[in-house]
Amino acid sequence: MKRLFRRVLRRCGIALPYSNVICAEYAKLVCIEPKGQARITIQQKLVFLDVPDDGDLRDTCPIEPGVTIENFRMQSPDAVEIGRRRLGRKAVAVEWKPRSAITPYAIYEHEHSWMPQGLFDQLAVWTEFQCAPRTGKFLLEMITPQEFSEAVVFERPRWTPLNTERRLVKYAIKQLEAATHRPTILDNGQRLEWRVLGPRKNVRYLCVGFHQNGVLLWKDRLKKASVFGGMRQLAARLTSK
Repeated sequence: MKRLFRRVLRRCGIALPYSNVICAEYAKLVCIEPKGQARITIQQKLVFLDVPDDGDLRDTCPIEPGVTIENFRMQSPDAVEIGRRRLGRKAVAVEWKPRSAITPYAIYEHEHSWMPQGLFDQLAVWTEFQCAPRTGKFLLEMITPQEFSEAVVFERPRWTPLNTERRLVKYAIKQLEAATHRPTILDNGQRLEWRVLGPRKNVRYLCVGFHQNGVLLWKDRLKKASVFGGMRQLAARLTSK
């Protein structure tokens, strides 16, 4: 009955999350190339409680403004794409089916990757992740040709908008002082790693890594912006009199 209900809703354009799956391990790798381009790879060890229908399985990826869902490129060695649709303005859902048969309660290894637009060689780089199914272990790695000096992981706040680079980095610097979650910086500063057992389901995490002197330079940038902002406000008040 539940399977039939999902099929009916899908015909009406409503795709419910597939719940009969457990993710034993989830790994996200962000590999930054010397010229600043990045490749993001997601690896999952999935345990299906039953055999999913076509349309039940989908990967959600962020999509940059100006990129159409038709032009978005994603690769997977184990899956065949069967459809895609936009989720709001900033994400695309790619529906897939496995290349090999799924055996309930056995581990199925799924991988997909894509190359986002934009460069990742700034003073601060960040990535977001969210474990939608129930997940046992989570691993995040970021590899860069430059050196990381500091990094922090935090839950995306519900009521504080982080919709610009300035707001996000300013919030991350504040989280550095609390240091609840700090990734480990390895390999002479060129790799950061964060592991967690039993990540909270559907919680959105942000990892922000600062390249060498990134924190100091960003603090100076924020200070100058604050000073100039105060001067502009003062000038506006004076001219309005």
